[in-house]
Amino acid sequence: MSDSRRYDDDEVREIFERATELDTPGRITAGGSSASSSSGMSLAELQAIGAEAGIDPALVARAAADLETSGDAVPTIRRFGVPITVGRVVDLPARLSDEDWDQLVVRLRDLFQARGNTVHEGSLRSWSNGNLQVLLEPTREGYRLRMRSLSNSVRGRLVGGAMMLGANVVLSALALLGGGGLGEVATIFTLIGGGGAALFGSALFGGRRWRATRDAQFQEIGALAWTLASRRALPDASDDPD
Repeated sequence: MSDSRRYDDDEVREIFERATELDTPGRITAGGSSASSSSGMSLAELQAIGAEAGIDPALVARAAADLETSGDAVPTIRRFGVPITVGRVVDLPARLSDEDWDQLVVRLRDLFQARGNTVHEGSLRSWSNGNLQVLLEPTREGYRLRMRSLSNSVRGRLVGGAMMLGANVVLSALALLGGGGLGEVATIFTLIGGGGAALFGSALFGGRRWRATRDAQFQEIGALAWTLASRRALPDASDDPD
């Protein structure tokens, strides 16, 4: 894939701001790039400008990766308003090499504490562990990394809570129709209804925490993949006549 991604003036400014924050000496300001054109600038051009100012091209790539991965979240599937899935898609500036993919898999295994299963079919590659999937796939424009995950734990607690609350209503009604007193109904509500409410509460807070954690992990993996791919979009330094 060619380095076809072009960054407009605002994106250029944001990339250099982020790169400056990553670079301890901070040798570029937010308005440090005046070479942008109406057609935008490529990553290679941004890295060349940063290198002239003394900023490591890898930091520019990382800042661009942060920008690329910040707005590519996949719509979340919810049950009873609680998120049970999370996903993220990252368009890559170049194809990942075999070595790049191996590095990504190593990080996936370390981050998720799971060996997982890898599949390589032509230009398609994937790593999965249960309902957690990371896929490298071709597109019309080049390549992208697609990540998705579903929480069986959160979904199970929601289903369990709904069933217990439903059973609470039915049993309470049967108790009243059968002549049971308020004490019996209160007992049913406390044991079954309270348990259902507790499961729902656990799913609500647990689901939000799980989604935030998983999305942060996906952003990290996306940034790593983008940085690895960006190196392949750059000309080989050995070709420099100097």
